[in-house]
Amino acid sequence: MAFPTPVGTGAAVSSTTGAVTVPYPAAYTAIADDIAAIVLECDPVSTTVTPPTGYGVVNTQVVASGTTTKLVVLWKRLTASEAAPSLPAPTPTQHCHARMRVLRGCFPTGNPWDVNIVSQELVADTTVSVPAVTTTVADTLIWTLFSTGQDIASTAGATGWTNINLSGLTEQMDNWTASGTGGGFAMAEGQRAAAGAIGATTATLSLTANFKALMTIAWRPALATPTLWRPKRLSHPNLRR
Repeated sequence: MAFPTPVGTGAAVSSTTGAVTVPYPAAYTAIADDIAAIVLECDPVSTTVTPPTGYGVVNTQVVASGTTTKLVVLWKRLTASEAAPSLPAPTPTQHCHARMRVLRGCFPTGNPWDVNIVSQELVADTTVSVPAVTTTVADTLIWTLFSTGQDIASTAGATGWTNINLSGLTEQMDNWTASGTGGGFAMAEGQRAAAGAIGATTATLSLTANFKALMTIAWRPALATPTLWRPKRLSHPNLRR
């Protein structure tokens, strides 16, 4: 098998009163069977998140006390050349903040992830510990992400992502908005070659100490192309003409 391949990440967008288009990565045109994954943070936590047509929910986590936040990941298996999705206006009206990343080479039918988990950290500090998952297949692409409800415009909300069980762990999203009640998210991505427990991923919140909504997703690779077995031709003197 081969790891799912990131294609790119679109720009972060926010909405307080109306629908907003969540853009594809720059210069990207939708290709059949690519996976569009949207990370979304919103408030209040009672906000109804209506996925765009054809999109499903990977998972959702809310922090309903302190500085509140709701973290959601949506996904869709794309068709060729389809337009970027429009995210409906948040209900009730406060804010939704979203960003898309496109993946290629995920499992081609059903859910494109192997396992995922959500949690919350009800401690107002600057340490982050994103919960572990245990993968059941090899060559998964791991997302570790968290959100807070801080009302600030920033692209430097998280630093120091660490997990010794993941290779190439690198931050891919870091976006907070001051729109409405404000809030944001950060996401780091790494690879897990062998099936098994990945352990917790840690990071440092660079903004004001806050409660956190946490999520880990293991994106499942497509099946490897099987190698056809052919019997070896044997040579024997008695069979020669």
